[in-house]
Amino acid sequence: MRSGNIRLSVAPGVASPIAASDLAAVRSALKRAGFPRWYMQAPVLGVLVRARAAPIVCVTKPTVSEFLIAQLSPKTRPTVVICSSVPTAESCRVLQSLADSGLGSVLFLGDLDPTDLVIYFALATGGLVGKRHPVRVEYGGIDDDWLAFAAGNFRPDRKEKLEDFVAQPMDKAETRVWACLATQLDVQRLVGSRCAQVLGRGQRIEIEAFMNPHLYREGYSRRLSNWCVRRR
Repeated sequence: MRSGNIRLSVAPGVASPIAASDLAAVRSALKRAGFPRWYMQAPVLGVLVRARAAPIVCVTKPTVSEFLIAQLSPKTRPTVVICSSVPTAESCRVLQSLADSGLGSVLFLGDLDPTDLVIYFALATGGLVGKRHPVRVEYGGIDDDWLAFAAGNFRPDRKEKLEDFVAQPMDKAETRVWACLATQLDVQRLVGSRCAQVLGRGQRIEIEAFMNPHLYREGYSRRLSNWCVRRR
C-alpha cells in the first residue's frame, strides 16, 4: 500500500498522495465528461454491513461488497460502506465519524480507473463541493501489489499475461477526467509504476477482473478477500 507526502490540508494522521487540490478543475473535468451535477452532490454513502472487525472498507460497487461478504467469516467481516459516486462533504463527515466511533481506519477498495480515483480523491480531500470534511482514508484499490498478488495466483495453464488480460481501454469520458486527475494525484506513488503505466496508456482495470475464480488457483477467492482487508 502506497502513501505520499501531503501537499495540502487533509485529515490529520494520514499521508495522502494528493499532489494538488484544485477541486474546481476536477468538478469542471467531470462536467465536461458528461457527468451530471448530482454525481458530485448526492448523498451516496450507505452502510451495507456493520461489524466490529476493522477496518471500514469503502467500496464503489455492490458486487465487491457481495464478494467480500461471501468469502469472509462473520468474525472477520469488516464494516462495508458503499460509495458509488463522488461523496459529499457530509458523507465524508459521516464516514469519518464511523471511524472515530471505534470501527477503525477507512480502507478504499476501488478500480484502477478515473471515476473510482475521483471518489478516493474526494474522500481524502473531504468532498468536492462545500465545506470539506477530509477522511483518514488509505488507498487499498488496484495497484502494483494487487497485480503481483493476482499474478501469483493466476492459473498456470492460462496463456495470456495477467496484465494484458485485465486491462481495458478507457472510454472518452474517463479519458477526459483522467487528463485532469493526473495533475491532482501523485499517480506513481499511489498505485505504483506498473499501474501508472496502465493509466498512462489510456487503460483501466476493474476489480471484477480479479473476482472470477475460474481464472485463478483453487482457494484464491478467500485468499484475495482476506488479503484485501488486511493489507493496510
